Amino acid sequence: MRRAADDLMRRLARLLVRVFFRSVEIRGDTPALTAASRQPTVVVANHTNGLVDALLLMSSIGRFPRFLAKSTLFRIPLLWPFLRLAGAIPVFRSIDGQPTTRNTATFRASRHLLELGGLVALFPEGISHDESTLQELRTGAARIALESAFDDGVAGVVTLTVGLTYDAKARFRSRALVRIGPEMPVASWRSAYQDDAHAAARALTADLARRLVELSPSYARHLALRRTAGANRRPPGRCPPGSPTASFDGFPADRACEGRRARE
Repeated sequence: MRRAADDLMRRLARLLVRVFFRSVEIRGDTPALTAASRQPTVVVANHTNGLVDALLLMSSIGRFPRFLAKSTLFRIPLLWPFLRLAGAIPVFRSIDGQPTTRNTATFRASRHLLELGGLVALFPEGISHDESTLQELRTGAARIALESAFDDGVAGVVTLTVGLTYDAKARFRSRALVRIGPEMPVASWRSAYQDDAHAAARALTADLARRLVELSPSYARHLALRRTAGANRRPPGRCPPGSPTASFDGFPADRACEGRRARE
């Protein structure tokens, strides 16, 4: 039943993304995001386009993500059935007048998913915004990853950052860029976590922020960098299966063919 629900949500996300965007370019890849992977993974992404961010992320990676979503979204009659169908986990925020003590269950559910080899996805800025720079990250993603690895003893937990960039996010038939960073093992934070769990969570959050900034250029800057490296660019079209593609601005570009749409 869960697998059927995930498949339905993925198909719906891909349909909506295809309708709204003229093209979606996906750059980078990692084994933790392949459909067959059972790597316990915490994915974090920047958040500038509301629910579209979740749809774009859902349609661009091989594994189905379990999103943490603000609890107020579950009150919207037209939206909550899809959140339930997607297996989203509610997050309770004081800004919404909700008791944050209820997030104990949220963290527990997230860690259980990692224990089962799942993928948990968060937008740690906490809000969708129109700013040109990354906003301050909350520590929730780091805490889930660290507590899962060191309190629950889940082996192989990794964090992974995804940058989502739009050329004109409110315009129909615009373009989007998805840049997937490398997975980073949480095991390397063991000593820091044992010394001071709160300090380790803040330090890992700062590391996630640094990685997100690297993956989230403005779309104009992305195009300028591509033009600079244009001599190495493959002609527009689909990426030949299994073949490497040109690299732009030094970022791994195994799926960087121009015009490449979200994975079918």
